[in-house]
Amino acid sequence: YKWPVALVVAGLLFSCQNKIEEINALHDENNLPVQTTYDAVYDYTEQGELRNRLIAKQLDRYIDDNPRMEAVGGFEMIIYDSLQQEEAHLSADKGIFLEQKNILTAKYNVLLTNINGDSLETEELIWLQDSGKVYTNEEVIISSKDGKLYGKGLESDEKFSTYTIRDIHGNFNVDSPKPSKTDSLGTDEVKQEL
Repeated sequence: YKWPVALVVAGLLFSCQNKIEEINALHDENNLPVQTTYDAVYDYTEQGELRNRLIAKQLDRYIDDNPRMEAVGGFEMIIYDSLQQEEAHLSADKGIFLEQKNILTAKYNVLLTNINGDSLETEELIWLQDSGKVYTNEEVIISSKDGKLYGKGLESDEKFSTYTIRDIHGNFNVDSPKPSKTDSLGTDEVKQEL
């Protein structure tokens, strides 16, 4: 009677054993944020002027080999002009800001709108804070009062006022420009901005 009980106890002890690497990974302090802020509002200023405001439900800060802040549960960023008027609005389900590189990656249900009401929808948008540029290699939908454009890949300024869409398709109403001048080959040169 003692022998079967001893086998059952030994079986339980050996079956519940974890590898030491698995245990250490769960308790690795590098995987944990050093700071967590709930309902966070951060203002970024340059020379005393408000440049952008970040609003996040949860903001986690990490100081490992890749110092970063992660916005979890959704965030919004408002971009201001020199008169501190709103120029653009960015929102997404998640954001990762690399502090040493000044790069924000917005992910999942990304929406960027400008002061004209034009909007960009995508699943990932990378914002280079130092140059004020944004780009994506993902599918994009651009909506404006004139229609919708679809494409894959986009480059823009952070205000979403000037942009280039790659691999474009869709319907869009554009006023027909008049030829501006004739070049040396006798063809008409036409420039059009969206």
